[in-house]
Amino acid sequence: MRKKLVCFCLATVLVLLFGCAQTFEKQAPPQETQISSGSGSLSTPTPSPTPTPEPEPTATPQPTPTPHPDPTRATIQLVGDLMCLKAQQNTARVGDSYDFTSSFSYVKELFNDADYALGNLETAVSSSSPLTSQMGETEKPVLNAPAEYLSALKDAGIDGVSTVNNHCLDAGTQGIVETVEALDAYGIGYVGTNATPGAKRYLLTDINEIKVAVLAYSEIFNQRHHSLTEAQRGYMIHEYSAQAVAQDVLSAKEEGAEFIIVYAHWGNENDASPTSTQKEHAQQIADAGVDVIIGAHPHRLQEAEYLQSADGRAVLCFYSLGNFVSSMAQQWHNDTIILQLALIKDETGVFLENAGYYPLRVHNQLNGGTFVVGPADDAATQRIAGALGSAVEMLD
Repeated sequence: MRKKLVCFCLATVLVLLFGCAQTFEKQAPPQETQISSGSGSLSTPTPSPTPTPEPEPTATPQPTPTPHPDPTRATIQLVGDLMCLKAQQNTARVGDSYDFTSSFSYVKELFNDADYALGNLETAVSSSSPLTSQMGETEKPVLNAPAEYLSALKDAGIDGVSTVNNHCLDAGTQGIVETVEALDAYGIGYVGTNATPGAKRYLLTDINEIKVAVLAYSEIFNQRHHSLTEAQRGYMIHEYSAQAVAQDVLSAKEEGAEFIIVYAHWGNENDASPTSTQKEHAQQIADAGVDVIIGAHPHRLQEAEYLQSADGRAVLCFYSLGNFVSSMAQQWHNDTIILQLALIKDETGVFLENAGYYPLRVHNQLNGGTFVVGPADDAATQRIAGALGSAVEMLD
């Protein structure tokens, strides 16, 4: 009986001890990795650390593109000799005045397409001298037009003229003064002659934000320049020399000129081809930094070509644009053109984008007018193309 009681007590103690061990195991802290129980070991896994979030990449800032302004464009039209001879004056007379507007009625619409139009004014406009129509026969023509001629040019769309040529002294030094005063009165720009010392030797115009300079020189004065003093020759007339062109180009560029046109009065009257001197001087003008060369004096069209300047530029040269309007009689005197230049300006500079011409002809009578610059017929168009060559294209 006593043994049974002892055994029972021992069994109870063992049960209590086993229960305590189980309770202790359940309450063990999570950081314990092992607990001994009899002969074995119990392992508890170590919790993994929470991963550190990766920062999102920051975009690299991109520079703001520099805006490039749209290219600027300008259209310039150029014509040859603006003559005002005896027959023109006689047919334009209306009472005590003159009306030359019919001569330009057809081309006025073409000039409206240009931003600027230039020509060679081959006459004096002197109020103190007799008009050409009032003079008798002279050994050489003495050209002097009424002021109404300038009114017609302005109305047609002519903005500027070259005034230096073999007729600029036909009314003497007073004629030069009165001619430039009349041009000022009608708002027409001019270059080639000056009334006062120190006046600019170039015409600088802002055409659609493109600064264009026009220079003008003559090699022929019908010997009248010998009547001027040395000082007068220095400012009243622009005589051609390579040095004068180089200096004038430099002065114009210093004032901001971006494109330069030269009118050159040279060569021989009625010659179909340029002389060797014309070609030599054209190359000198191109090398001085000029962009376009326009010849005058032969009174007929001569070839056009591109010259290569000393600095590698292509310089367009028309050795003669011929007459634009006149009453001269020969067929070649009446074949004419309007030359059109398309300029473009971008961030790199100003360039001649293209050049072309409108073929025209002076008609003794057209639509009720006299000596009218009008359309060229097929025969005239072919003659014009043959005279000019292939350097520039014909425009519709």
